Amino acid sequence: MDDPVRPNIPTYRRYGHNRGVFFLTSDEYGFPHAIACCSFISKIPATEAELLDDHEQFNVAVFYTVWSEKSPLSRGTGRVVINKALNHIKWFKPFVNCVVTLSPKTEMARKFHLSNGATLFRENEHTVNFEYKL
Repeated sequence: MDDPVRPNIPTYRRYGHNRGVFFLTSDEYGFPHAIACCSFISKIPATEAELLDDHEQFNVAVFYTVWSEKSPLSRGTGRVVINKALNHIKWFKPFVNCVVTLSPKTEMARKFHLSNGATLFRENEHTVNFEYKL
């Protein structure tokens, strides 16, 4: 599936020792209804270049893509995938002490993250960081 938020990041850059993809399925075929891409790095990024740098420490979790399919079955699944990912990070990534986003400067991203419990952390030149509490 193509990423509507950051289509320029190739699939092979989304997986690795400090990157991963959370997805939510609801049918027997495993079709993803919501996806959250995450990078574990050492600082809060302001750009995609900072996000994709390899880091030796991984204490910051950064959601850089969160989206869901536009269908009746997918309504509300963006919220669910974020909450499940936060729970996973809390229990299985104890080294993470900060969870933020690297979001586009759009009203949709702002409304989504603020309505899901995040707070505005910082506005950058081309992106916004929202912070989620673990």
